[in-house]
Amino acid sequence: MLQIIYTELSGLFDEVAISARNRENEKEIKKLTNNAKIIYDKCEFKSYNSPLIGIVSAFSEMKSETVFVVSCDVPLIKKEIAKIILSEIKGFCAAVPKTGNEFVEPLIAAYDREAMLKAGKSVFSDDKSKLSVREALEELNVNYIPSAKFKKIDPELSSFKNVNTREEMEELAFGKNMN
Repeated sequence: MLQIIYTELSGLFDEVAISARNRENEKEIKKLTNNAKIIYDKCEFKSYNSPLIGIVSAFSEMKSETVFVVSCDVPLIKKEIAKIILSEIKGFCAAVPKTGNEFVEPLIAAYDREAMLKAGKSVFSDDKSKLSVREALEELNVNYIPSAKFKKIDPELSSFKNVNTREEMEELAFGKNMN
């Protein structure tokens, strides 16, 4: 799935980095992503399991002012969806889609790198049991993008569908509805 997402989106950005928990799959990641830069989770946070750790670790090594984050389990993400999200960050610290019943999608979003880095580190220093991206969002000026903005390009909002199991991947491969 990583290769699908990388192929779809990498042309949009000058700086592409893959966030990884450890070096376990390094050779495979480099092969799938044309040797993209891999940033590993920082040592002081490795005992915790949260996407926020990867975001803060990656943002601390990146140079771009605005960073688009996409999780590796959304293989149907469309380039046009990323463009809409990026266009919605102007004047905000984050542009985060809301889908379905106003479900927030912080792992398919655009962030002001410095603002998110500060918010993420603040969450780390407060309470290690709440290492969530949503918690960090509470400290940011966020533009929550309604799903209607995406439906013209992606009527089923398939760009936001998570694929986490072999069964879901098979359903995707055979074109079945994964609702």
